[in-house]
Amino acid sequence: MSDTSKKRSGEFLKIAGQFKLGALVTESSHPITANLSDVAKQDIAVALKLLFDVDDDVLKKFREFAESGRAMEIKETILRSLKNGGRIFFT
Repeated sequence: MSDTSKKRSGEFLKIAGQFKLGALVTESSHPITANLSDVAKQDIAVALKLLFDVDDDVLKKFREFAESGRAMEIKETILRSLKNGGRIFFT
């Protein structure tokens, strides 16, 4: 390994914690697709249905969020941020 590679590796390791997304719910395995690879090896149509089921779950959760009124609770914060030149990231 060259000195440059060692230096770059060391620099990355200092900030590597920022890239460990496994603790985020959005980056964890969905229970419906936990065995997706195995299912796909047996029946691709069933595997695709599992993916669509997850999409349906995402839409259901968004609908629940929208209907809960929480979006209205954060509206002013979002507007203030945008008016002050800020950006909003949806994840």
